[in-house]
Amino acid sequence: VPNLLQFARNNRMAAAANDMITAMLLARNEAITQRRTVTLCASPNPLADDPDCDADLSDPDTTGGYVVWVDNDGDAVVDGGEDILRQQGAPEDIVLLGDSGFMTFDANGYLEDPATSASAMLFCDPRGNTVAAGSLSAARGILIDPLGRGRVLSQVAEIETLDGAAFGNLACP
Repeated sequence: VPNLLQFARNNRMAAAANDMITAMLLARNEAITQRRTVTLCASPNPLADDPDCDADLSDPDTTGGYVVWVDNDGDAVVDGGEDILRQQGAPEDIVLLGDSGFMTFDANGYLEDPATSASAMLFCDPRGNTVAAGSLSAARGILIDPLGRGRVLSQVAEIETLDGAAFGNLACP
């Protein structure tokens, strides 16, 4: 039974990180396809009809859910009349940490303001950055380059690189 629980937790963590990468790719692709600004933002209520955006990850209820929408005015706020492209609820027992809670892609697919957009995200569960199997961590990290492409980090040593000043000292609680 313990191995089955560990397996389920590892799969849930990998799915959460992969869903975020997929959402980033969707936002970037839609920005290019529609030639409009598209924003992905962490949200404390991502499944609501009018979800809120937690751009600085200050709301304690923001635990990994997010929303992707065509942000006509580029203000990182879901306004009436803006098309919501994807809404994802928070995964069970997983916390999202990051140096920012949003990414806005311009019509060329680039991050509008790389200085304020997320450059690193960390998904944690109660196990923290501990070894789950081999050298794989129980946590998952995502590094986002200035072009808006993300890469999942799954090794314990890679996750530890997020615990630095450049990434807002991200570390699992």
